Amino acid sequence: MLGCLIASLLVTRGASAEKRVYFRPEWRRAATWEYVATGLLLGTALTLRFTNTQTSVNWRGGVGFDDAVLDRVAIQNLDDRAAISLASNIVFGGSIAYRVVDSTILPLLVYGDPELALQLSITDAEALSTTGFVVFGSQAFVVRERPFITRGRCDDPETRERVGSCDPGSSARNRSFLAGHVATVMTATGLTCVHHSKLPLYGGGVADVIPCVAMFGATAFTAYSRAALESHYPSDILLGLALGAAAGWAIPLGLRYGFGGSPAAEIDVSVVPWFGREQSGLTLVGSF
Repeated sequence: MLGCLIASLLVTRGASAEKRVYFRPEWRRAATWEYVATGLLLGTALTLRFTNTQTSVNWRGGVGFDDAVLDRVAIQNLDDRAAISLASNIVFGGSIAYRVVDSTILPLLVYGDPELALQLSITDAEALSTTGFVVFGSQAFVVRERPFITRGRCDDPETRERVGSCDPGSSARNRSFLAGHVATVMTATGLTCVHHSKLPLYGGGVADVIPCVAMFGATAFTAYSRAALESHYPSDILLGLALGAAAGWAIPLGLRYGFGGSPAAEIDVSVVPWFGREQSGLTLVGSF
């Protein structure tokens, strides 16, 4: 993602004179109610996140394929767990930061267009606040114990000492439903793909396809890492992917661009799960 940011500044500075990038008249600009609704959604989401201290579990254990998948991908080594947890958090934070740079700083710095920056930024805020509201709302009312708790990982003294969520008084141990990291990164992926398919922000062509593909890679890694850490059941992860896809694609298309028109770049990318006798994972496939 950092590479995309650096490349964007170089490419767009050279391409801006050739291709005018602006928010087209036929696209819908954000109405007053959208700013109000976004603020309310974000405020409610943050309130739910930081006031939810629910420790009374109402759902334990996996459903269907949950445990079978976790048996294949779960990481037991504590040092490896710490490394992948750090990487997952970096990708999560980086995905949000990338949207700020891509939708706010880039239009202002490269194109000098406050209107474009405003419309892209409010669209991102609407999608991400919607995702946050659903994630934190679901975690407040569907109190599902994380799989590493249910599956007895905290019975090990060293694990119990190093993993803060093993604390019986921690509400973090009951935030399995649904997968917030996955939903957020998938939302950022949808926003990235939609914006770059409608606007040649990096000059058009492959340059505007690369960030979409990179974000799908970030989503695939996040989905894998949350399962490998046993932070969420695969069913929680699939729901997170569905929520992120809905927010990341439907909101910008429905509220800004419309579902028709000619895109600036043709993008067709999918994340496909695969299973083998010894391994399983996610495969990124697509065409552009």
